Amino acid sequence: MFMKSLALAFCISALCTQSIHAANLNTGDVLTIDTGIPVFDGNGVQSDVISGSWFALDENVNGQISGNEKEALSMGTTGLVIGLTTTPGASHSGCPVTGDSNSIDAPWCHFDNTGSDYINGIPVTGGTATGLDMRGWTVTWNGAAVPFIPYTWGTGFSYGIGNFVWDETYGHGYTLDFHARTCGDPSGFCDEPGYALHLQGVVSVPEASTEGMMLAGLSVLVYVGRRRATAKVASPEYLSFN
Repeated sequence: MFMKSLALAFCISALCTQSIHAANLNTGDVLTIDTGIPVFDGNGVQSDVISGSWFALDENVNGQISGNEKEALSMGTTGLVIGLTTTPGASHSGCPVTGDSNSIDAPWCHFDNTGSDYINGIPVTGGTATGLDMRGWTVTWNGAAVPFIPYTWGTGFSYGIGNFVWDETYGHGYTLDFHARTCGDPSGFCDEPGYALHLQGVVSVPEASTEGMMLAGLSVLVYVGRRRATAKVASPEYLSFN
């Protein structure tokens, strides 16, 4: 009977976890990052990133992102944690080496130099209705931060906002698309490449919520146990003097 009650408690906690919904993301929620999958032409040159996460620079400044302008991304040590800032990760000349790390995404190699992404000053917040506030998203590459200016580019994008698609159920997939303008000229008059970010993965249940669901399930177990103990005391056939 104990094992049946224990199984019931875990089933309840699992069902509760699966049913958690949220229109807005909460501090501590984690967006995992699916690894980008590149494909190559017959000459070994990348032609596209066909699935997963990536970033790109509109190198030919034609207002579009082509497949060969994308760089595949993969999960860092934490993924994108909502409501928290992070410190810069690996950023240096040459491609990533053993020991390089970063919180959000793993260090990547662009034009033979290492870069990574971090959240500087303004944490990512928001939800499905408003999009995500991405003003703190910062790129560091070859030892320096890439300067963004308060403008965007491309149809359907607003400054500082990431277009966020999710069915509002924890454990389900999401996509996040964000555009920004790079500029090395303090005046802001730039024709430098537009930056594009595409993340996809799963919105994971916060650690605290997972523990809460487990406690809820265990509380059911305790309740069942107390009811059974009360029933034994109240029923003479359960009494024993041995």
